[in-house]
Amino acid sequence: LTTGVAPDIKICAVVSPKKKGKNQEVKSNNDEYLMLNDLGNIFEGSIDGDLLEVWNRKSELVVIGDICNVFKEHGIFVKLGEKINFNAIVDIIGVPQKLQKLLKRWLNVLESEQIIKSEGNDFYLIEDGCNLDSEDLWEDFYMTEDKFNYSKEFVDYLRKSSEVLPQMIKGNENPLNVLFPKGDVKPAMAAYHDNKIKIFIKIYQTQVIAYYFVGMEKKHHLCLMNFLTN
Repeated sequence: LTTGVAPDIKICAVVSPKKKGKNQEVKSNNDEYLMLNDLGNIFEGSIDGDLLEVWNRKSELVVIGDICNVFKEHGIFVKLGEKINFNAIVDIIGVPQKLQKLLKRWLNVLESEQIIKSEGNDFYLIEDGCNLDSEDLWEDFYMTEDKFNYSKEFVDYLRKSSEVLPQMIKGNENPLNVLFPKGDVKPAMAAYHDNKIKIFIKIYQTQVIAYYFVGMEKKHHLCLMNFLTN
Protein backbone atom coordinates (compact mmCIF):
# COMPACT_ATOMS: atom_id res chain seq x y z
CA LEU A 1 0.00 0.00 0.00
CA THR A 2 1.43 3.43 -0.95
CA THR A 3 0.40 6.79 0.50
CA GLY A 4 1.23 10.38 -0.34
CA VAL A 5 2.17 12.17 -3.54
CA ALA A 6 5.49 11.81 -5.36
CA PRO A 7 8.25 12.40 -4.31
CA ASP A 8 6.91 11.82 -0.79
CA ILE A 9 5.36 8.42 -1.46
CA LYS A 10 5.71 6.05 1.47
CA ILE A 11 5.32 2.31 1.49
CA CYS A 12 3.21 0.97 4.33
CA ALA A 13 3.01 -2.74 5.00
CA VAL A 14 1.84 -5.04 7.72
CA VAL A 15 3.27 -8.52 8.20
CA SER A 16 1.19 -11.00 10.12
CA PRO A 17 2.38 -14.48 11.05
CA LYS A 18 0.67 -17.37 9.37
CA LYS A 19 -0.62 -20.11 11.60
CA LYS A 20 0.82 -23.50 10.82
CA GLY A 21 -1.83 -25.89 9.68
CA LYS A 22 -2.14 -29.30 11.21
CA ASN A 23 -0.99 -30.89 7.96
CA GLN A 24 2.28 -28.89 8.18
CA GLU A 25 3.39 -30.30 11.50
CA VAL A 26 6.69 -32.12 11.38
CA LYS A 27 6.24 -35.77 12.14
CA SER A 28 8.95 -37.99 13.42
CA ASN A 29 10.08 -40.66 11.00
CA ASN A 30 11.15 -43.73 12.91
CA ASP A 31 12.59 -45.45 9.83
CA GLU A 32 14.72 -42.40 9.07
CA TYR A 33 15.95 -42.24 12.66
CA LEU A 34 16.86 -45.92 12.65
CA MET A 35 18.68 -45.60 9.32
CA LEU A 36 20.77 -42.62 10.50
CA ASN A 37 21.44 -44.27 13.85
CA ASP A 38 22.59 -47.50 12.20
CA LEU A 39 24.94 -45.62 9.87
CA GLY A 40 26.32 -43.66 12.80
CA ASN A 41 26.97 -46.84 14.75
CA ILE A 42 28.71 -48.46 11.77
CA PHE A 43 31.11 -45.55 11.25
CA GLU A 44 31.66 -45.02 14.95
CA GLY A 45 32.67 -48.65 15.24
CA SER A 46 34.98 -48.31 12.24
CA ILE A 47 37.03 -45.48 13.76
CA ASP A 48 39.02 -45.80 16.95
CA GLY A 49 38.28 -42.49 18.66
CA ASP A 50 41.18 -42.80 21.09
CA LEU A 51 43.61 -43.59 18.30
CA LEU A 52 42.27 -40.66 16.27
CA GLU A 53 42.97 -38.37 19.21
CA VAL A 54 46.52 -39.72 19.48
CA TRP A 55 46.98 -39.32 15.70
CA ASN A 56 45.83 -35.69 15.85
CA ARG A 57 48.17 -34.86 18.72
CA LYS A 58 51.18 -36.46 17.04
CA SER A 59 50.40 -34.61 13.81
CA GLU A 60 50.65 -31.40 15.85
CA LEU A 61 53.86 -32.41 17.60
CA VAL A 62 55.78 -33.10 14.39
CA VAL A 63 55.00 -29.61 13.11
CA ILE A 64 55.83 -28.04 16.50
CA GLY A 65 59.16 -29.86 16.49
CA ASP A 66 59.97 -28.62 12.99
CA ILE A 67 59.01 -25.03 13.91
CA CYS A 68 61.36 -25.27 16.89
CA ASN A 69 64.11 -26.43 14.57
CA VAL A 70 63.70 -23.34 12.39
CA PHE A 71 64.37 -21.11 15.39
CA LYS A 72 67.21 -23.29 16.70
CA GLU A 73 68.97 -23.21 13.33
CA HIS A 74 69.18 -19.44 13.73
CA GLY A 75 70.34 -19.56 17.35
CA ILE A 76 66.92 -18.53 18.72
CA PHE A 77 65.38 -20.20 21.79
CA VAL A 78 68.52 -22.16 22.53
CA LYS A 79 69.19 -20.97 26.10
CA LEU A 80 66.58 -20.95 28.85
CA GLY A 81 65.44 -17.46 29.80
CA GLU A 82 67.40 -15.66 27.08
CA LYS A 83 65.09 -12.93 25.78
CA ILE A 84 64.78 -11.82 22.19
CA ASN A 85 62.31 -9.33 20.74
CA PHE A 86 60.12 -9.87 17.72
CA ASN A 87 61.97 -7.46 15.46
CA ALA A 88 65.26 -9.19 16.18
CA ILE A 89 63.72 -12.55 15.25
CA VAL A 90 62.48 -11.06 11.98
CA ASP A 91 65.95 -9.68 11.18
CA ILE A 92 67.88 -12.83 12.13
CA ILE A 93 65.69 -15.22 10.13
CA GLY A 94 65.00 -12.74 7.34
CA VAL A 95 61.20 -12.81 7.42
CA PRO A 96 59.54 -10.53 4.84
CA GLN A 97 56.67 -8.25 5.86
CA LYS A 98 54.02 -10.44 4.21
CA LEU A 99 55.00 -13.44 6.39
CA GLN A 100 55.39 -11.73 9.74
CA LYS A 101 51.83 -12.64 10.73
CA LEU A 102 52.73 -16.28 10.10
CA LEU A 103 55.82 -15.86 12.28
CA LYS A 104 53.60 -14.48 15.07
CA ARG A 105 51.33 -17.51 14.75
CA TRP A 106 54.35 -19.78 15.12
CA LEU A 107 55.36 -17.94 18.29
CA ASN A 108 51.79 -18.15 19.62
CA VAL A 109 51.81 -21.91 19.02
CA LEU A 110 55.03 -22.36 20.97
CA GLU A 111 53.68 -20.21 23.78
CA SER A 112 50.39 -22.15 23.91
CA GLU A 113 52.50 -25.32 24.18
CA GLN A 114 54.33 -23.68 27.11
CA ILE A 115 57.66 -23.92 25.34
CA ILE A 116 58.27 -20.18 25.27
CA LYS A 117 56.81 -17.19 27.10
CA SER A 118 56.22 -13.62 25.96
CA GLU A 119 56.66 -10.36 27.84
CA GLY A 120 55.54 -7.46 25.73
CA ASN A 121 57.48 -7.76 22.51
CA ASP A 122 60.07 -10.14 24.02
CA PHE A 123 60.09 -13.93 23.89
CA TYR A 124 62.18 -16.46 25.79
CA LEU A 125 62.51 -20.20 26.30
CA ILE A 126 60.91 -21.50 29.50
CA GLU A 127 61.52 -25.22 29.05
CA ASP A 128 63.73 -27.40 26.94
CA GLY A 129 60.84 -28.17 24.61
CA CYS A 130 62.72 -26.90 21.59
CA ASN A 131 64.99 -29.91 21.91
CA LEU A 132 62.21 -32.07 20.53
CA ASP A 133 63.81 -34.68 18.31
CA SER A 134 62.08 -34.10 15.00
CA GLU A 135 63.15 -37.42 13.47
CA ASP A 136 61.87 -39.40 16.46
CA LEU A 137 58.57 -37.50 16.35
CA TRP A 138 58.12 -38.24 12.66
CA GLU A 139 59.00 -41.91 13.09
CA ASP A 140 56.45 -42.16 15.90
CA PHE A 141 53.83 -40.37 13.81
CA TYR A 142 54.31 -42.73 10.87
CA MET A 143 53.93 -45.70 13.22
CA THR A 144 50.64 -44.25 14.49
CA GLU A 145 49.52 -43.67 10.90
CA ASP A 146 50.20 -47.34 10.12
CA LYS A 147 47.79 -48.27 12.91
CA PHE A 148 45.10 -45.67 12.17
CA ASN A 149 45.43 -45.62 8.37
CA TYR A 150 44.08 -42.10 7.88
CA SER A 151 46.09 -41.31 4.74
CA LYS A 152 49.73 -42.14 4.10
CA GLU A 153 49.70 -39.54 1.32
CA PHE A 154 48.55 -36.84 3.75
CA VAL A 155 51.34 -37.68 6.20
CA ASP A 156 53.88 -37.61 3.35
CA TYR A 157 52.54 -34.21 2.29
CA LEU A 158 52.76 -32.92 5.85
CA ARG A 159 56.36 -34.12 6.06
CA LYS A 160 57.31 -32.41 2.79
CA SER A 161 55.60 -29.21 3.94
CA SER A 162 57.54 -29.24 7.21
CA GLU A 163 60.80 -29.74 5.36
CA VAL A 164 60.32 -26.45 3.50
CA LEU A 165 59.39 -24.41 6.60
CA PRO A 166 62.84 -22.74 6.81
CA GLN A 167 62.56 -21.49 3.24
CA MET A 168 58.84 -20.79 3.41
CA ILE A 169 59.15 -18.36 6.36
CA LYS A 170 61.75 -16.44 4.35
CA GLY A 171 59.45 -16.23 1.36
CA ASN A 172 61.66 -18.45 -0.77
CA GLU A 173 59.23 -21.35 -1.04
CA ASN A 174 55.52 -21.43 -1.85
CA PRO A 175 53.74 -24.20 0.12
CA LEU A 176 51.39 -24.68 -2.83
CA ASN A 177 54.34 -26.05 -4.79
CA VAL A 178 54.30 -29.02 -2.42
CA LEU A 179 50.55 -29.50 -2.70
CA PHE A 180 50.43 -28.92 -6.47
CA PRO A 181 53.88 -29.81 -7.85
CA LYS A 182 54.06 -28.49 -11.42
CA GLY A 183 50.28 -28.04 -11.34
CA ASP A 184 49.61 -31.72 -10.56
CA VAL A 185 46.46 -32.04 -8.41
CA LYS A 186 47.03 -35.71 -7.48
CA PRO A 187 48.99 -34.96 -4.24
CA ALA A 188 46.25 -32.58 -3.10
CA MET A 189 43.51 -35.09 -3.88
CA ALA A 190 45.40 -37.86 -2.10
CA ALA A 191 46.08 -35.69 0.94
CA TYR A 192 42.73 -34.03 1.45
CA HIS A 193 40.16 -35.98 -0.56
CA ASP A 194 41.11 -39.65 -0.49
CA ASN A 195 41.52 -40.13 3.25
CA LYS A 196 39.77 -42.35 5.77
CA ILE A 197 37.37 -39.72 7.12
CA LYS A 198 36.41 -38.40 3.70
CA ILE A 199 35.73 -41.91 2.42
CA PHE A 200 33.41 -42.59 5.35
CA ILE A 201 31.62 -39.29 4.79
CA LYS A 202 31.07 -40.09 1.09
CA ILE A 203 29.66 -43.51 1.96
CA TYR A 204 27.40 -41.93 4.60
CA GLN A 205 26.15 -39.30 2.15
CA THR A 206 25.51 -41.93 -0.53
CA GLN A 207 23.45 -44.07 1.85
CA VAL A 208 21.40 -41.11 3.08
CA ILE A 209 20.72 -39.84 -0.45
CA ALA A 210 19.72 -43.32 -1.61
CA TYR A 211 17.29 -43.56 1.33
CA TYR A 212 15.56 -40.29 0.46
CA PHE A 213 15.66 -41.01 -3.28
CA VAL A 214 13.75 -44.26 -2.84
CA GLY A 215 11.26 -42.69 -0.45
CA MET A 216 10.36 -39.58 -2.45
CA GLU A 217 7.91 -39.24 -5.31
CA LYS A 218 9.36 -39.77 -8.79
CA LYS A 219 8.54 -36.20 -9.83
CA HIS A 220 11.08 -34.98 -7.25
CA HIS A 221 13.91 -37.27 -8.43
CA LEU A 222 15.11 -34.82 -11.09
CA CYS A 223 15.13 -31.96 -8.59
CA LEU A 224 17.32 -33.98 -6.22
CA MET A 225 19.69 -35.00 -9.01
CA ASN A 226 20.03 -31.38 -10.19
CA PHE A 227 20.76 -30.29 -6.62
CA LEU A 228 23.47 -32.92 -6.17
CA THR A 229 25.21 -32.08 -9.43
CA ASN A 230 25.31 -28.31 -8.78
